[in-house]
Amino acid sequence: MLLFLMRHGSAEPGLGSDADRRLTDRGRSEVQAVAHALQRARFEPGVIVHSPLVRARQSADLLSAWFGGLHCVEVAEVVEGGDALLARLEELGLKNPLVLGHEPGIPRLATRMTGLTERLLFHCAAVAVLSVDALTPRASARLLLFIDPHVLGSAP
Repeated sequence: MLLFLMRHGSAEPGLGSDADRRLTDRGRSEVQAVAHALQRARFEPGVIVHSPLVRARQSADLLSAWFGGLHCVEVAEVVEGGDALLARLEELGLKNPLVLGHEPGIPRLATRMTGLTERLLFHCAAVAVLSVDALTPRASARLLLFIDPHVLGSAP
């Protein structure tokens, strides 16, 4: 099974509530560039799981449209990431989920699952594609692909 771990696109500065921060034009471009790169690499998610924060929901909507209307599921555990998130994903029984979340939860989870000694650096809209046998807490994974929009040239 594939597990996609992605950070939301660039968002507005935190002037008000963090939960209400919206994507910027740059953030929308980052998400679309990464979606295009995933598609070109022939890695397509089966469903999108996102946090309840506005910037994650907006990123999910862009990805859903890009991949032909994928179903989106809002899951509160995405905000923190970690084993609670994996347990919730297992409970939902989703196939090839793309989990759209935040710093530091998504990078920490990707790093821990892959067993890397150095933490993966997730710029906004970066995505890791992992091969996993199960989505249980403490699951291990193999990193198949890592896409950073800064490398793609969609961000300064």
